[in-house]
Amino acid sequence: MAKKYRVRLIMNEGFYNFDAVIDRVFEAEDVDAATKIACNITEDFFDVMKQNKAKFSWVVLALETGKLEVNIPKNDKYKNVILKNFEIYDRSKGPFLPFPPTGELTMCNPKCIVSVTEDEFCAHLYYDACASIANSDYYRKHNHVTFECIAYGIEEVSC
Repeated sequence: MAKKYRVRLIMNEGFYNFDAVIDRVFEAEDVDAATKIACNITEDFFDVMKQNKAKFSWVVLALETGKLEVNIPKNDKYKNVILKNFEIYDRSKGPFLPFPPTGELTMCNPKCIVSVTEDEFCAHLYYDACASIANSDYYRKHNHVTFECIAYGIEEVSC
């Protein structure tokens, strides 16, 4: 029996991550089939964003308000995303870990990944971004922080 799924995009900016869940529900017989469909939906979603010049700016932290803004360009396929599962990398919770082949301290420490509310996420990122404005032409010109999709997955929808 087919189950219902949605695509979950993992969004990242430095030490900040969250999920953006595309509002399209689809059915698949199993996880493998769902993952293949999710791949196609993800590619299509980013094609729509790119066509509308919003590849990296459809979800931003606006520095004027300190809030996340979702700006899905007008199109016939995608109307909204749900933002959830906010995480920050809290460097005060432990050191970076050594990368096995080289021993350099470059790997993230799982103990440092902290789940936070959307408001806490925005406050921490806003503080970091504002601290960077003095050294960043990008933030002075654009007045927002963009996020990159670093992975996608599926989540089962219970109806």
